[in-house]
Amino acid sequence: MPAIIRQNPRGLILKRAIRVLSALVFISGAMTGASDAYVLDGRHVLELMLDHLNLPKQMRVEQTLTVFDGRFESGQLAIEQTVCYKTPGNFRSEIKTEDRHRIYLAAGDETLTIVDGKIVSRASEALCHYKDLFCYRHRQSLADHLRYLGMHVSVSSYGRWKEKVVYVIGARYPNASMPQLWVEKGSFLPMRWIYQPEAPDAGRDKIEFRYKDWQQTGDSWYPRVIEIYKGEGVMRRIDVTGIRINPEFLSDFFNIDHLKAVYAAPAPESEQPAAGDDIDRQIENFRKIFEPE
Repeated sequence: MPAIIRQNPRGLILKRAIRVLSALVFISGAMTGASDAYVLDGRHVLELMLDHLNLPKQMRVEQTLTVFDGRFESGQLAIEQTVCYKTPGNFRSEIKTEDRHRIYLAAGDETLTIVDGKIVSRASEALCHYKDLFCYRHRQSLADHLRYLGMHVSVSSYGRWKEKVVYVIGARYPNASMPQLWVEKGSFLPMRWIYQPEAPDAGRDKIEFRYKDWQQTGDSWYPRVIEIYKGEGVMRRIDVTGIRINPEFLSDFFNIDHLKAVYAAPAPESEQPAAGDDIDRQIENFRKIFEPE
């Protein structure tokens, strides 16, 4: 007669618990893989973002630009600034003080900086790339521009930012080493734009733009606060004081060829380095232009 094997009830319960736990782990892993597989394509997220922003064809923004730097006597410098957009791809920034006038114009792939009636640079300003998200109303145009700046727009993943779930376009979260745009999953409002200037091996650190306090003007959304970071510290803060939707601009307002003809350029040997091409130079340019001698 075969021997009867008595099992310890406690041991049997433990084995069953292990099997159940293993099954739950497997299912959880499968569900996680499925959720990653079904994250929206980055280009689709861009389209939903632009649909929600509902940007106008033209826009004028009055704002206060605050530059934070210990080399200023007070630690910061606040400047009144006007920026204008005309889609697709046109942006103009203008600063006027009692004795200085500065214009920065980006039209397509061309840029121009004019100070006191003189062309001082034809290089792009890295610190002005916060405007990239507001210069285009259609997905393809914005995607092409971001791709030109080095972003892999078809790549996307889920991430988390300040307790909110976000779409990360351009990278696999949490990899922050490449150009990427963070868009809140619920509202499709952009929250972070991490821009990597060219030649990072030459010591040019990435620049991060953070968009806050989104509000509507008419049917269009625009942030009332934009912070610009290098590393962990904030370098610039933009506080919007007024927005005009679809204002009238002169026909040559965004015309770079017209501005080249109107404003003189210095001799090649005296041409200044690109304002904003290097952050330390940008700060020095602000000191030269806006601080009393």
